[in-house]
Amino acid sequence: MNGSDKILKQALHAIFLDWQREYDDYIRINGEIVPSDAFSKKMNQSIRRFESKQTVFSGIKRVAAVFVIIITGYLMLFLINDDVRANTIQFIRTHLLGGFTSYEIVNSNSKMITTGVHLNYVTNGFTLTENVSNRGFGHVTYTKSSKKWCEIELTYMDDTQKTNNGIDNEHSIRKTARLSDGTPCDIYICNEEGFNSFIVWKKDNTLLTLSIHDYLEGWEIDELYKIANNVELIREEK
Repeated sequence: MNGSDKILKQALHAIFLDWQREYDDYIRINGEIVPSDAFSKKMNQSIRRFESKQTVFSGIKRVAAVFVIIITGYLMLFLINDDVRANTIQFIRTHLLGGFTSYEIVNSNSKMITTGVHLNYVTNGFTLTENVSNRGFGHVTYTKSSKKWCEIELTYMDDTQKTNNGIDNEHSIRKTARLSDGTPCDIYICNEEGFNSFIVWKKDNTLLTLSIHDYLEGWEIDELYKIANNVELIREEK
């Protein structure tokens, strides 16, 4: 240790001794400083409030973190899982849109209009019982009378004055699909006796709705696809 370091050390030691003597003198004259009961009580209350706030804040942060993880996971499932996406859309439409999905017809520059439909395929055992053909709107109905009555109905709309068609989605599960030619379609799979399964798609600006009434035996969904893939529009000039 050189001379300057030794002098600095001695000076610091002297300052410390002076502070210690001042403190000892203060305690000897004034005695130990003891907080009053009121001050201690108030301080303890402040400490408890602070700790309580910290606990609540930590709890909120943990809940928020869990919530973010759940939402993030659900959004990922919504993007990659068709069933999750279909059930989410189904819930929104059922509980926020009154149980019906509305499909609209938009104006088209086409010079043609649908005046009828022809089914090149119909499920075995069904016979044509009604055919209502109009310019821009109509339907055909096929019926099967056996142990259990069943009806297949195809409705077409190509008239913008009949702006939309409402589909009951409260008693079915909606899924998106494509017909054999790549046309997007929505299929509503009935999950309750007494209601209908539907398949809805657009062709040449014509909205087509095919339904099977009151059936829950599992074959109707395949039949909806088969019939829809074999629907031929009858078109005329406007």
